[in-house]
Amino acid sequence: MRLEQRFLILRKAIYGQMRKAFFILALVLVSLLTSCTSVFTGLYGMKKPKQLKVEQIKKEAQHQGIPLQQLYRIDTSYWSYLAKVDTAKHQEVKNHSQPLQAMYFDANGQLFRFYVNCYAGGFPNLKWNRFGGLNQFPPLPQAPEDSLLPFNQLAAFAKPLEEAQDFVQSDTTIVVFWNRMMGRQSKRFIKLINRNAQLSNTPIQLLFVNTDDLFLDLMAE
Repeated sequence: MRLEQRFLILRKAIYGQMRKAFFILALVLVSLLTSCTSVFTGLYGMKKPKQLKVEQIKKEAQHQGIPLQQLYRIDTSYWSYLAKVDTAKHQEVKNHSQPLQAMYFDANGQLFRFYVNCYAGGFPNLKWNRFGGLNQFPPLPQAPEDSLLPFNQLAAFAKPLEEAQDFVQSDTTIVVFWNRMMGRQSKRFIKLINRNAQLSNTPIQLLFVNTDDLFLDLMAE
């Protein structure tokens, strides 16, 4: 076998293992940084990943207070994109692999505030506003901002449901990753981000991306 062929096979195998590792990272980091082990997942209100049809996503979105016009679904190729990122950026990849995220983008599509579940802490609920960071707009920094996923790159993975508008940026856009899997933690997170957006003196565009397929896809492999 030629050296080039061996390299391609090895690279494919590594990418496959990395994709599986993302799901483990997401749950392990929730466990380590929120004291949430498998014993306590029920106390946190977390649920086993489940395949959701479009109508189920809509129903769950309405339950969590998300307007259908702002509802999107993540494409699982998102994992492939993260798997190809330079390993030197493992911290950024870890942050963008989490179940709950709020990404604040400016008019140029650059991330300027980033809220991620593994920085929240708290029990039995994640304490997103532990230090009052969400009491102002823009909020105080939580997770480190990075340039790994600008808005135009993220837009390639966000698929609108029937009623949703095109996934386009505004002067200030907040993209929220949410899911059924995180149960009440997701609902509480959405409520806090909505409340924070209302503190702005200028219009804010909110886009909600359901990510249940990501974690189901990794568990199936």
